[in-house]
Amino acid sequence: MLDTSRLHGFMHKNDFVKVYAYDFGSSASGATTYSFTNLTGGTETTTLGGQNRILLPFISGIASASRTISSVSVNSVAASSVANVGGSTQHPCGFYQVENSSDATGITVDVTFSGAMLRASCMLFSLSDLESTTALSTMTASGADPMSGSIDLYSGGMMLAATASNATTFASVTWSPITSEIESAGSSTYASGRLVAAARTQIPYMFGPGGTITLSCDWDGGDVSGSLPRLVAVSYR
Repeated sequence: MLDTSRLHGFMHKNDFVKVYAYDFGSSASGATTYSFTNLTGGTETTTLGGQNRILLPFISGIASASRTISSVSVNSVAASSVANVGGSTQHPCGFYQVENSSDATGITVDVTFSGAMLRASCMLFSLSDLESTTALSTMTASGADPMSGSIDLYSGGMMLAATASNATTFASVTWSPITSEIESAGSSTYASGRLVAAARTQIPYMFGPGGTITLSCDWDGGDVSGSLPRLVAVSYR
């Protein structure tokens, strides 16, 4: 049984997965391909021999017709899909990753969709000291408020969760059974409302052998179930 009351805090040791930095970019160019430039991935690289570091962009886009995310690259290196939701809808989004041992600043994330978008956003995360660059567990949810799902955690590992919608109002996001470490990464308006790739929750889980939790994401300030809400979470060890 996972003790969810202890899902908080940071363990400052080299043998625990760490998030070093995140950055956010948004554009309303109405394009098919977006370039998010001069993003920051953190100044630290791997600190243990044989351990791994990845850059992990979360991509979100709003369109007036159904779209998919065709490709994502980080500094011209193709990124692989980790978890996606909303493919072939007006709001596709998901986490992608690329192994990267050194790039810290001046990072460019290029995203191509299957057609023109109203807006697209990118949240870039940097993870280091991974036991494996393969995600331990993923979960996705959409179309409800709150959204929820089950995801596995690993002692000493990390979970990242991101949410987005095109709701016209946004107050905050309440996560359960954990607490948001960083709220409101950014929001931008476009012609018919608001796209928010705004809540990041990172969970350095360092107690016990690991286990499964039911993660819930509740958009405060009203029901956004009609505003294409999306939730994607990934965990690593």
